[in-house]
Amino acid sequence: MKKRFFLGIVFLLLFSFVLSAEDAALIPAKTFSLSLTPAFEYADLVYNYEGGTSYWVNETGLLRIFNTALALEYGILDWISVEARWKPGLTLASDVEFETFYAIESDGTKIPSNASLNANDLSDIFLEAKIQIIGEKAPVQFSRLRFTLGPEIKIPLSGTDFEKQFNKAGTADTLTVLNGDNHVFGIGSQFYTDYSITSHFAVNLSGEFLYYLGKKNLKDSSFLEYMAVQIEKETVPITIITNGGDEITQETESAKVEHADAELGYGYDLRVELEPAFTTPLGGDMVLSAGLPVQLKFNSGKTYSFSGVEEIVYDNILVTNKDNFEKKLDENYPGLKATAPNFLVTVRPNVSVFFINWKLPTEFAFSYAIPVWGLNQMARYSASLQAKIYLGAGLFR
Repeated sequence: MKKRFFLGIVFLLLFSFVLSAEDAALIPAKTFSLSLTPAFEYADLVYNYEGGTSYWVNETGLLRIFNTALALEYGILDWISVEARWKPGLTLASDVEFETFYAIESDGTKIPSNASLNANDLSDIFLEAKIQIIGEKAPVQFSRLRFTLGPEIKIPLSGTDFEKQFNKAGTADTLTVLNGDNHVFGIGSQFYTDYSITSHFAVNLSGEFLYYLGKKNLKDSSFLEYMAVQIEKETVPITIITNGGDEITQETESAKVEHADAELGYGYDLRVELEPAFTTPLGGDMVLSAGLPVQLKFNSGKTYSFSGVEEIVYDNILVTNKDNFEKKLDENYPGLKATAPNFLVTVRPNVSVFFINWKLPTEFAFSYAIPVWGLNQMARYSASLQAKIYLGAGLFR
């Protein structure tokens, strides 16, 4: 059972998703918006690197996560705003199902940990500047078409130290085995465009490119990757030849091949989303919106590198094991490949109600993400409820 879940856990990027319509509108100048988004995510299937699906553990599920995200946006001009996003924010509760080990006996037997497992952690923070180039109040004025660029940076927060988690696995009641994010600095840009077909119907097209800079040590990546380095060590035969004068003796002994410290890189993310959207007023102070976006998300795959040659020297005999770690990822956990690209297609029906004439105008939105197809990726379902309020002089001009 334990051989069917590791790599997809490793591929969890973010547990994150965009809640609802990604149109090109900006908030008015001198206006703040604040949103709070509690979300529940569930996964029990994996799309393997050939496109097939299978259960990871059983029908009860592998991963259950409840978190809440925050976002704050401020309108500098009618065509420029800045936004800070903390998504998926703080994981308040989680449950992860698989087997972990924390030691290995002299005969090669792994010792399982009986602790309950979670993914409680913080996500990273995004800072974005939104610049509307085409629109009613943009430098290029157009009444039915809007186009906005959003250069962004991803600021990593500190994650879980899985070396500490591994060292206490034999005695702890609970273990954190996953980070809530990659915790790696990133730089990229989003784009948003929408076209109004009628006063009620529009088509939104958005996308994002995010490149991850630098690498991180496996002890900061995930429990299972660090565990693979610690306990998946080879016992190899070493032939020792001793020349004692005229007599040559030969004997075979065993030695552990120790892993050097390994680091990994996350490549880049690419996302494209197309959404037909509907909007209509409900009475004098409410606006109803609904959409059905289709999202394609791609990651170029992880890259592993070793800070030194994996080797031991025994009586002047060099034993190398440079490719052992990556080889075990591919052999021991079939169906997924650590270094292969991963791809996921989801549909995300959403509906929102905007109370315009409240003292603090507020929008409530619900979204449900459904995986359709993927490669080398978990099939993640998610449900979110967002509350977004607006405050500022720009609302009353």
